[in-house]
Amino acid sequence: MPVLWLLRHAQASFASDDYDRLSERGHHQADLAGRRLRDTGSITRVVHGSLRRQADTALAALGPLARNADVDHRWDEFDQERLLVGQLAPAERPDGAARYDPIAMAAAIDLAVQRWAQPGDDADPAADEGFDAFRRAAEDAMESVWAAASGVTVAVTSAGVIAAIVARLLGVPASGWPALNRVMVNASLTKLVHGRRGTHLVSFNDHAHLEHDRSLVSYR
Repeated sequence: MPVLWLLRHAQASFASDDYDRLSERGHHQADLAGRRLRDTGSITRVVHGSLRRQADTALAALGPLARNADVDHRWDEFDQERLLVGQLAPAERPDGAARYDPIAMAAAIDLAVQRWAQPGDDADPAADEGFDAFRRAAEDAMESVWAAASGVTVAVTSAGVIAAIVARLLGVPASGWPALNRVMVNASLTKLVHGRRGTHLVSFNDHAHLEHDRSLVSYR
């Protein structure tokens, strides 16, 4: 039975000039996730989005296996900055010191994604920027894995993508997607299997490999 592990990227560099770069903690998280994955059995394929934090997580976790990874933009995260501008009024957007405050940024992002996931957000489908288009891309990325592989695939992606796939598999409406997105732990693992009865969720947001040191459990 084909298996797909969804690995959320490890911690990036919040409040730095290059957010997309993994932090020191992120490298440690990715290494531990990789050890966990290698213990689960033979990995036949690695795929990730085009974001640096995704590619670097794959490399830190899976080493040589990741050097031959397939890059698929459908595994990319939504554009956070664009979302903040598009969904929040100027007075609601974090500014100045607030942009370096993880609590303030988390609150702003949470508000933005809640509004984005409201029904009817795809006012301009041709723009390919609405939540429905984002969710469809995530689902298509998953389906492409099932079409191409029969073994164990690891897809290194981001919280929003994983939450969108899980929401669809569980029948959670779009309005429930932000709650799944909000709790995703860096370098956590979500396991899917595919068979004659379709795709099934086996585990979600598993981060047992990090819990021996609570300082390794991060969300941004």
